[in-house]
Amino acid sequence: MFCYPKTVTLFCFLAFCPFVTPSTSEYVFDRLLGLYDWSLKKVLKYHFTTMILSVVLFAVTVGLLVVVPKGFIPSQDTGQITGITQAAQDASFDNLVQHQQTVANLIRQDPNVDAVNSNIGAGASANGSGAAVAANSGSLFIRLKPRSQRQLGAEEIIQNLRTKLATVPGIQVFLQNPPAIPIGAQQSTGLYQLALQSSDVKPLQEYVPQLVAKVIFQ
Repeated sequence: MFCYPKTVTLFCFLAFCPFVTPSTSEYVFDRLLGLYDWSLKKVLKYHFTTMILSVVLFAVTVGLLVVVPKGFIPSQDTGQITGITQAAQDASFDNLVQHQQTVANLIRQDPNVDAVNSNIGAGASANGSGAAVAANSGSLFIRLKPRSQRQLGAEEIIQNLRTKLATVPGIQVFLQNPPAIPIGAQQSTGLYQLALQSSDVKPLQEYVPQLVAKVIFQ
């Protein structure tokens, strides 16, 4: 019953196609009907094996549903990690340079990291979009070694680096595993951004805290 409507639909398409003669369409229909008849007889003959295969396919489907990454744009191990650094608002440029170099050197010591590109100051962008960031901020572009040369995935490497970088005083480091399809050109410490706009400031002052509170407690 599942294949028959598809067979009829295909036959109707072939019947109205100007490049297919009636004899050709009848031949194709007979072939499809014969294939359907053969497969149906096999299924009815080996019904126990068919049931076992159906259960196995169902189990595999459920397993894939659990294993496959889910979400709007699931994060994947692309061999790249981006990061944003933020120092104190009153930090001098020399102070920012010193802390940024300390962070970059700690990242380079990780055996899973191949290279680190570090930028500081206004205009620094980790994703190469040229989006401006604050003068007390910087960006990091981390290229990982090929997957065959490292035991940890990108998310695991990020967790290990966060623990090490948290010990660096005077600067905060926000590491991200960028999605395969980046959305938005604004530099942010998170993977996703939500912007609220209004011509009046009062509604923003009223509803932004409510929105933040709902997002945090979800």
